[in-house]
Amino acid sequence: MATAADRLQLYNSLREILGHANADTLMSYLPDQGPAEFATSSQLVEFRAELTAFRAEVGENLSISSQEMKGLRRDFTELRQELNELRQDTNQLRQDMNELRQDTNQLRQDMNELRQDTNQLRQDTNQLRQDTNQLRQDMNELRAEMHEESISVRKDLTDLILAQGRDIHRRIDRLFIAQVATMLAVVGALLAG
Repeated sequence: MATAADRLQLYNSLREILGHANADTLMSYLPDQGPAEFATSSQLVEFRAELTAFRAEVGENLSISSQEMKGLRRDFTELRQELNELRQDTNQLRQDMNELRQDTNQLRQDMNELRQDTNQLRQDTNQLRQDTNQLRQDMNELRAEMHEESISVRKDLTDLILAQGRDIHRRIDRLFIAQVATMLAVVGALLAG
């Protein structure tokens, strides 16, 4: 039976030949106890029985674990499907957001066009006001001219009527005088004759 001193001498010799690390490795495989520490056949049979029972227990646990793993796989598959659906929903939401951005941009363009149209309408309205004011001014000037013209025409008509009236009076006076003279001549001829 090897003593501790024998083991140390063996270790030192191995270290010189194999090196420190290899000597440590080889010594770890050699038992450091005596034969009393080695297992007997009956102990090995007992150990095998215990090992078989342990294997059966581990097998049951693995079977349970296998069922649990199947459940976990199902759960994981469902989780993956839900995650894919969530991705699809997210992608749809992104598409919707992009469409909303496009609609918002289109609305902004429409609003800008409406502003431009409104500004153009204001300019047209202001131009119409200016034209209306110019037309009023022209109409007022025309009224003034027509008023002056009507006054002038009235005066001319009045003067014409007065002149015609005087001329008619003169003619009537002449006709009257001529008739009076004719009547006097007729009366004088009647009286003379």
